[in-house]
Amino acid sequence: MKGDTMKNKIATILFLCIPLEVVAEETPNVVVMLVDNLGWGELSSYGSTRGVETKNLDQLAREGVRLTNFNVEPQCTPTRSSFMTGRRALRSGTDKVVWGVPYGMVNWEITIAEKFKEQGYNTSLYGKWHLGDQKGRFPTDQGFDEWYGIANTTDESEYSSQPGYKAILPKPQILSARAGQDPKGVKEYNLDSRRTIDSELVEHATNFINRNVKENKPFFSVITFTQPHLPTLPHPDFIGKTGKGNYSDVLAEIDFRAGQVIGAIEKAGIKDNTLVIWFSDNGPEWHMPYQGSSGPWRGAYFTALEGSLRTPFIASWPNHIKPGRVSDEIIHVVDLFASLSHVGGYKLPSDRTIDSIDQWAFLKGDSEKSNRDGFIINNGSETYAYKWENYKMHFIDQDIMPEKGRPLQIPEIYNLIDDPKEEFDLRNNATWLFPIMIGKRVKFESSVATSCDTIPFPAPFGYKPDCSKGNFNQFPVDGLRQK
Repeated sequence: MKGDTMKNKIATILFLCIPLEVVAEETPNVVVMLVDNLGWGELSSYGSTRGVETKNLDQLAREGVRLTNFNVEPQCTPTRSSFMTGRRALRSGTDKVVWGVPYGMVNWEITIAEKFKEQGYNTSLYGKWHLGDQKGRFPTDQGFDEWYGIANTTDESEYSSQPGYKAILPKPQILSARAGQDPKGVKEYNLDSRRTIDSELVEHATNFINRNVKENKPFFSVITFTQPHLPTLPHPDFIGKTGKGNYSDVLAEIDFRAGQVIGAIEKAGIKDNTLVIWFSDNGPEWHMPYQGSSGPWRGAYFTALEGSLRTPFIASWPNHIKPGRVSDEIIHVVDLFASLSHVGGYKLPSDRTIDSIDQWAFLKGDSEKSNRDGFIINNGSETYAYKWENYKMHFIDQDIMPEKGRPLQIPEIYNLIDDPKEEFDLRNNATWLFPIMIGKRVKFESSVATSCDTIPFPAPFGYKPDCSKGNFNQFPVDGLRQK
């Protein structure tokens, strides 16, 4: 007993001699970089269709994990909504891009920024929002401490220079806001400021990083770049940089901006304590001169084809995410909400349907298998397809965005390994897939139809679901891999 007491005293003394930062690991920071309409095939590490070197993003991939089967929604708004809430956009009334009518997330939604705030994080969003452009629907109304960027889409930068635009109409603005304050216009968003806005986003993000490091505060920062969304116009410093035209110059700029953010993290001395995530919100533009590349996949955004759904995804965190991994396992953008709970230390909401599947063990490299084996594909409010393992079942046929989808009397089935362009229908030879995939579709659609927390489109301002009877699915009903 006496010996044990002495050992305990010695252990206590040794413990007290260890610096506090060694005893308790610092609260990690999280930086999420999101680009707009970048196709799967543009980065060097994904095949570099244009031959543009993206060395900063390639290095980030070497230091972490690169996914080749990361999936998003076919449109901008629903992807951003799914990331923010951990709920498929069809449940949130944010399932499509709209123009000219009130839209956006309702305040009832709990965002990932609000969850990080609960854990003592400072939060920021710099860039495109596209989840509401009215008072009560801005980023600073949804958990972000500060915001600098645009409320809607980069198309608006073209408005004031287009024929017929009236001088009396309000000109689109780049906005700035802090939580509790109304956004203020900083300057007009036009074809000139369109070229420079992404460099400004990096400046704001760098300042935010440095301020929080100085104050010893953990932070969650989302940088939603505007490139390469049309009009795809590079910063003046990058005009002619590649000698291959505007789009290639923009690719060089995209890589440079990522490198600037990574460099700011390294310079601040917090690289080992910062998770960095980089991905695109949906597939590429379909028409010239802004057409992007989907690599080996067919299709562009606003469709249910792989070229619309698969986008590049890279995540890196030294000593946490195993470096140099490449995986073709299925993961969906909605899964980031649950996965990042392990980093931010927050609990998932228990009073609503959550579609997010925890993928943290997979992202770190502790598991080779994703916890997701498939997902339903909604394009707007309609079910266009279902993707399960290496198969895709199409219920509506559509090649490009302007075409109206054509409902199929008999669904078509494609093997995505043998037929990445989804050209050879296997339905006559794969009838065994019908009960599996149609059953999964019915299960999800039934959940949306019967859950108390399904918000009607376009998410009326102030709408608050009545879930007093608890008729909702707290756990994911779609895509969860059975052990």
